Amino acid sequence: MTNEERIIDYYSNLCKVLNQNGFKVKGNLGNKQYELDYKVDYVQPRLTMMQITRNIDAYIFLEQHGFIRKDICQFCGEKLVSNSYTFTEPINKVKLHICHKCHPEGKIYGKKGNAGCLILMFLPILIPVALILIFVLFKS
Repeated sequence: MTNEERIIDYYSNLCKVLNQNGFKVKGNLGNKQYELDYKVDYVQPRLTMMQITRNIDAYIFLEQHGFIRKDICQFCGEKLVSNSYTFTEPINKVKLHICHKCHPEGKIYGKKGNAGCLILMFLPILIPVALILIFVLFKS
């Protein structure tokens, strides 16, 4: 299994567990709130994990029930040699174990303390909004 297949399979399982247990992706579109099922972003799979970490209750649920894997990079699926590299999600400060190859990318997202950048912070919000808009446009 390739790293890409491994991470997509992993994210698919996480999304399935969250959806089966009533967790939703929540957001606002204008002044309307919405809730969507968790889905894998196949274009940029790591955004799936970022979306999960935005809902701290969902992440804690997965962690407490043993669904968060500690043996693979949470961004690319590479098997970890050591747990010495982490990426800190900027909103809830969740530390994700990542491989040495993804670590330089993590530094790009947050120059001080690996805190994250605005693009990474808003992208998980914009994707569901875009899906809602597409759904509304095609429905009418």
